Amino acid sequence: MSFEKLTKPNYISWKSNVTTVLQSLRSFRIVLKELEPAPGVTAASRAALDLYLTKYAQARTILRFSCGEEIRESVESIDDPAEIWRVSQRRV
Repeated sequence: MSFEKLTKPNYISWKSNVTTVLQSLRSFRIVLKELEPAPGVTAASRAALDLYLTKYAQARTILRFSCGEEIRESVESIDDPAEIWRVSQRRV
C-alpha cells in the first residue's frame, strides 16, 4: 500500500485513500468515533476488546504515517485516531 503523504494541497485525494484503507481494515468507524469498546471486560468480551484495540492501533498508525512532515508534527503526540483525523482536517 502506497499513497501520497497528507499535505495541504492534496487533502481530498489523501482522505479518499486513507478512508479506503481504514474501511478495508474495518477501522474507519473508530476514526469517526462510531465504535467504542464494550463497557466492562469479561472473559466473553476479551476477544471483542482485543479486536477493537487492534483496529484502534491500525487506524492510528495509518493516519500518522500517511501525513506529510508538517502535518505529522501536529499529530505525533496524539494517540486517539479520531482526534488525529480532526486535527489533520483542520491543518489543511
